[in-house]
Amino acid sequence: MSEKIIGYILLTLGIIAIIYPAYNLYGVFAKKTKPVNYFNLSGVSLSLQDFLGEEMTGGSSPGPKKTAEIVKPELINEPFNLFSHIIFMGFIASVGLKLGTLGTQLVRPVKVTLKEEKPENKFV
Repeated sequence: MSEKIIGYILLTLGIIAIIYPAYNLYGVFAKKTKPVNYFNLSGVSLSLQDFLGEEMTGGSSPGPKKTAEIVKPELINEPFNLFSHIIFMGFIASVGLKLGTLGTQLVRPVKVTLKEEKPENKFV
């Protein structure tokens, strides 16, 4: 009897572990929530003095180098964070699948039926 109780608990935990990532990903794609910031990379920038030369950018100045931002950090970080969030939620859902399967196997009664084997008579 205790196997059935443990089975129902595992089955419930498995269903919850499948529904939560689905609800969370729906919220992320509906723009109700944001994915977790796994990545915080800097944008891609180019030094204009190195690329064009000192005479094109106004000579050599003792101040900081002039840079042009080619790709903003948001364009790099958002797809990486979204993809990693999807992968993580898929992992949680697969754990829920394993828990639900194990719970189902514990709840289901095990019935074994054996067929009676008769010896074969090959010479008749």
